Amino acid sequence: MTVRPYTDLQVDTLREVANIGAGTASTALARLLGRPVGISIPVAEVLPLAAGIAGLGAPQARVTGVLVPVAGDVPALVLGVFPEAGSARLCELLGVPAEGELGRSALAEASNILATHYLGSLNAMTGLALEPEPPQLTRDLPAAVVHSAIVERLGAAELVLFIDTELRIEGESCALSFLFVPGAAAAAELLSRLGVPL
Repeated sequence: MTVRPYTDLQVDTLREVANIGAGTASTALARLLGRPVGISIPVAEVLPLAAGIAGLGAPQARVTGVLVPVAGDVPALVLGVFPEAGSARLCELLGVPAEGELGRSALAEASNILATHYLGSLNAMTGLALEPEPPQLTRDLPAAVVHSAIVERLGAAELVLFIDTELRIEGESCALSFLFVPGAAAAAELLSRLGVPL
């Protein structure tokens, strides 16, 4: 299904919703780590899949991706993308080794906490039931991580709506990209619930 272009008002609305959700999520991560977590202003763009992937960093730099599928009223997904150095530092801050099952579990749980609070904010604003499913973790090149997550969950599309926020732990060289990717139906329903003309 092709995602149609959005108006400036629609994109601004989706960006503001994402900003509120990301703020709630970053507060939850800050409580988990015991230190402040900053957030960037979310970027909401409708892009070809390849262009969205390119925004996640060097194509040959392996990343850790944590996919949290979203069940409920509309199809969507949340994807945390950790550069190698970022995933290792976050595990260190959580007190677990980066390699092995403990590190994988820590990254999955941190992403699950982020997704749960993010989706909780969207639910409070729209009334939509958005329930996170168990996180799925993979380590691969950005293209493989994002392509499999989006295509397998939402189906092939010429254009995809990416809402990308960077979270940065204060005083640490640790950052991650936190993407909310609603399917076309989910974006339309979000806008409808928020009273924005479609």
